[in-house]
Amino acid sequence: MTTAYLDWTQIARHFASQAKACARDNASPTSAAILDGCASALSSDHPLRTIIAAAERHDADAAVSLRVLGALHRLALDGTAPDLAAIMPSAGGNADPGHAWAIADQVIRRHGDFIRAYLANAPQTNEVGRSAMLLGGFLEIARATQKPFRLLEIGSSAGLNLFWDRYRVVNEVFNWGPADSPVVLRTSWQGEAPHLDAPVEVIERSGCDMAPLDIRNPDDVRRMESYVWTDQLDRFNRMRAAVGIATTTPFTLDRADAAGWIEHKVMQSVPGVATVVLHSIMWQYMPAATQSRIAEAITDAGARATDDAPLAWLAMEPKDIRSFPEVTLTLWPGGERRVLGTAHFHGAWMKWGGSTGDQITS
Repeated sequence: MTTAYLDWTQIARHFASQAKACARDNASPTSAAILDGCASALSSDHPLRTIIAAAERHDADAAVSLRVLGALHRLALDGTAPDLAAIMPSAGGNADPGHAWAIADQVIRRHGDFIRAYLANAPQTNEVGRSAMLLGGFLEIARATQKPFRLLEIGSSAGLNLFWDRYRVVNEVFNWGPADSPVVLRTSWQGEAPHLDAPVEVIERSGCDMAPLDIRNPDDVRRMESYVWTDQLDRFNRMRAAVGIATTTPFTLDRADAAGWIEHKVMQSVPGVATVVLHSIMWQYMPAATQSRIAEAITDAGARATDDAPLAWLAMEPKDIRSFPEVTLTLWPGGERRVLGTAHFHGAWMKWGGSTGDQITS
């Protein structure tokens, strides 16, 4: 298969940019070393070119670098690539960034078919740290409406962020959530505390995804694990604990297109209940037409919302690939869109109190 038609310089830059993200604050030096090696390899006639050329999408919005990294991680976690597992902490190895690319290079050459197939999957970490970033928005909705929640999440992956109220959030400004929760989200919080005394009750937890992951299926759980950066054992542990909570709490997760699903779900309001549409780090993966349908459906439903049956749209999404996510809230009746703050992708920090315009820098 020819690879000449692709802009390999641009794709290599995407890998290098993602490597910097992994290296920033020593987040995952092993992952960074592998992605740096990939970036260099793409400037030559490396087998990785053929693998990526066969993928449906190759752009930064599709996070092709994280798809490659996830495939390599999966090979290590499954024990299929024991040499790679030996330097990946998440697979029981010892971090060795200095030798990471040399080993990953050989794994790519041995397992090209597996990696090529794995690239068809969009990354799904189902990062529960995002629940800490969305918490202030949920509490604002609870304060404003004084009603129980009907949660509707699009791009849910395995649905782990539907259980945000079962997690403990701990930072230097406040603590919130069940004291005995097995999931403790430790984050840095800049700004005032949100409305911690707002009444929180969730009566429905529903989500959809084009390729939902089943928390009761070990293969699906392993897929989520593969997209967590290998050096970040705390993220692995809290995700596994969140899976434990989800297996004991009723919820619905549908395999469905987000536009059609949300159009159906918001068609009818529920008296005495606040309907909350939510999503985090998934908007970029959808076609523009799908985004427009979702926005139109929510806005139309918002126009019909009442004080007794309010509607909220809570999102955590970056404005572009160079920016950290903004947490935004639109609440009907009214319909004013507010930027509540800027967040870290994995929940490491939250800058509460409006947009800071933060951009990712090298």
